[in-house]
Amino acid sequence: MSDTLQDSRTLSGEDAPKRLSKLRLIWDFARRYPGHLAAALLALIVSATATLAIPQGLKLIVDRGFGNDDPSAIAPYFAALLGIVVVLAAATAIRFYFVSWLGERVVADLRRTVHAHLLSLDPGFFEENRPSEIASRLTADTSVIEQVVGTSFSV
Repeated sequence: MSDTLQDSRTLSGEDAPKRLSKLRLIWDFARRYPGHLAAALLALIVSATATLAIPQGLKLIVDRGFGNDDPSAIAPYFAALLGIVVVLAAATAIRFYFVSWLGERVVADLRRTVHAHLLSLDPGFFEENRPSEIASRLTADTSVIEQVVGTSFSV
């Protein structure tokens, strides 16, 4: 295949299913925790809704609070906006907690599976590959996976 054709396939996204199929392994580990996935999704929906409600709260403050001659008329709108911000903060914290927890569990399960597989290999494998190199790669790769699944995915 020519370089030009390969570049155009990469830019058009034709290779995307191949790259995304690698995430299925991670998903297989993550779906073992449906309650935590549901809690993270619910917290995501609540925080998204609260984020969308903030401009509406500001609109009410400007339209009804500042347009009124009574200075105390603005207080309930500020209280409502403060309530929205508190809900947003709580939902974001809950979402981050559950996604981070899931990331840690997925990586722990992945490490356990990889170690079980390593223990089942023939001794000849370890004669060709140094165990220290295997441990180093395992540590580096799982820490990247943990960062992506646990932290970056939440953001």
